[in-house]
Amino acid sequence: MVGATDFGSEYIQPDTVMVTKYDVGGNLLWKDYTPRTPPRYSGNNQEIRAQLDSKGNLYILFSEGSNAGEVVKFNHGGERTVIADSSNCTYCLMHIDDNDNLYTFGGDVVKYSNDTMQWTSLFGTTRS
Repeated sequence: MVGATDFGSEYIQPDTVMVTKYDVGGNLLWKDYTPRTPPRYSGNNQEIRAQLDSKGNLYILFSEGSNAGEVVKFNHGGERTVIADSSNCTYCLMHIDDNDNLYTFGGDVVKYSNDTMQWTSLFGTTRS
């Protein structure tokens, strides 16, 4: 959810991303607020994408046009880890393969394994 929202006793500020996990009975297991100050992911080109790996970790890609990108991982208990963060690169897409390797696509293709960058490739050249 992105934007200002009022949940009764909680008010979520604009430009804050709230991630929640519920069990099958609809009970809240955990929640996380990721504030964006100054608003980093606002405007018409904002994109948020999410994908699960085989272990149930949630990866969320935040992208704002050609200005910035970030990939955040949440484990099953809600612990947040920033996997990729860049203010001068665009992460437009992401993919998790069968071995739980994360690939981000934008100006570069970047491979992450166990939350660590393995390599990056720009138009056919590979850099470590």
